Amino acid sequence: SVAAFLEDWRPANFEAAVLDDPAREATDWGLLADGEGDEKPVIFEFFMGLDPNATDGWDALGFERTGTNSATLYYRRSKSVPAAIGWAEWSTDGTNWSPGSIQESVVSDLGDAEVIAAQLTVVGPKPSRIFMRLNVEIP
Repeated sequence: SVAAFLEDWRPANFEAAVLDDPAREATDWGLLADGEGDEKPVIFEFFMGLDPNATDGWDALGFERTGTNSATLYYRRSKSVPAAIGWAEWSTDGTNWSPGSIQESVVSDLGDAEVIAAQLTVVGPKPSRIFMRLNVEIP
C-alpha cells in the first residue's frame, strides 16, 4: 500500500530522533510539513522523489499557457510511488477544480523519476483564465 511505502520512505529520509518526536510532525516530517522551508510539503517531495531535507527549486513543477483554450502543467513524479496518488487539475476561477479534459504523457525520463506533461484543452468558450495544480493524496 502507499501508506506502508510512505512509512518505509520516512526512516530513509529523516533521522530517528526527528521521527520519534511527535511535536516535529507538523514542522518536519508530517505530510504537510516543510522543515527545510522550500515551500514544498513532504507529500509533494515524496511524490516527486525529492529530498525532504534539501531546499529544492520549483523546477520540479512548471506551467505554460499554450493557446487560448489550452495549457500544460509539467511535474516530476517518482517512479517509486503509484502514479494514481497524484494528478493534474484545472479551473477557470481557482475555486472549482476538475481533472477532466487533461491528457498526461511522460516527456522526460530522469532515472528515478519522470517528467509528466499534463495537457489541457478546454472545449467550448475561450476562458479568460486557466489555472492548473497538482493534487497529491495518500489513500
